[in-house]
Amino acid sequence: MSDVPVGVLLSGGLDSSAIVALLSDRAQDLATFSVGFQGQSETDERGAARRVAKHFGTDHHEVEISGNDAKGFLTSLVHHQDEPLADPVCIPLHFVCGLAAQNDVKVVMAGEGADELFWGYPSYSRVLSHERELRTLLTLPKPVRKLLYELSKGRKPRLRELMDGIARGRPLPIHMPLGLTRLQREEILNASQPFSSGWAPSDVGPDEDPIETLFWDTQEYEFSLRLPELLLMRIDRFSMANSIEARVPFLSPDLVDFAYSLPLHHKLKDGVTKRVMKESIADILPPWVLNQPKRGFGAPVEEWLAGDMQSSLERLMKTDSIRCYFDVSSMQKILSSGGRKGRQARWSIWSIFNFALWHRYWIEGVSEEEVIPSTATELL
Repeated sequence: MSDVPVGVLLSGGLDSSAIVALLSDRAQDLATFSVGFQGQSETDERGAARRVAKHFGTDHHEVEISGNDAKGFLTSLVHHQDEPLADPVCIPLHFVCGLAAQNDVKVVMAGEGADELFWGYPSYSRVLSHERELRTLLTLPKPVRKLLYELSKGRKPRLRELMDGIARGRPLPIHMPLGLTRLQREEILNASQPFSSGWAPSDVGPDEDPIETLFWDTQEYEFSLRLPELLLMRIDRFSMANSIEARVPFLSPDLVDFAYSLPLHHKLKDGVTKRVMKESIADILPPWVLNQPKRGFGAPVEEWLAGDMQSSLERLMKTDSIRCYFDVSSMQKILSSGGRKGRQARWSIWSIFNFALWHRYWIEGVSEEEVIPSTATELL
């Protein structure tokens, strides 16, 4: 309910499309807004959003971001973030909220919380598809689990993080950590003390099932840390930066209380995510929305850091904003890695890039115009 114009941030995915479907018969001239990236097909959601908007007859609007647009927004980014909120999605969020403001919409609905409540992330399915193997590994004697962890050296960082948790007898929540793994942080941070995970799980009984523990640990982590400190923080920061209000209907307290208590098989079973949610709205959404694969709201960071933003990052790597905290040679090794692994690695570098920008602006007191050194000579 609102006495001002209401819109929806529409990706064309299940969550935002459900909001549009539920509002379409009670909000006249419902406005929808989507964002895309110049020359990027993998992260561009406009095609799916257009199809949903046409199906429900919304007043649809789009904005396109180029690498140069993103680069030009970097200094304003750290100003509005106020803290080192290391998520590149803040950039498209700013532009799409700005689009809503330009169209005189004062309130926007967003789909945050649905994936956490109903287990919609592909990573959940991938991990639980190996439930039998996980159970087998966790029943091995502790010395054997530690040996398997040692043998995982040189493998993918995420696999090593998983094997580390198995060696300890309790794998980390499925979405944790974001960005750099703990082992990568130890390698890249100039820190004399071990770096903590920043989150501690609740105590469990001696007879609790290990997969149930992983399920509850994941849900606890999502709702105690990742949602409030990342997903909700970013939409709050950049909606308010554009003088609009963002609302997240999936996080209505009654719905959270209900969905939080559902057993895992109501949310995810046989590789099907969000089971109970999909069944509850199957009569108002077309099959091509219900059955489409999950596409997260992202940004082409890998391409940006290898293109428009590369020189900015390289200049920052010569400043104390990075050198005081990070091992530059390890960063360069990550940046030079190729293929899919290299693209994923460059994504993890974003958190360092973001931190350096934030540090120069908020800690060192550098003006917005000087946050990114314009020439190498400024660093001599």
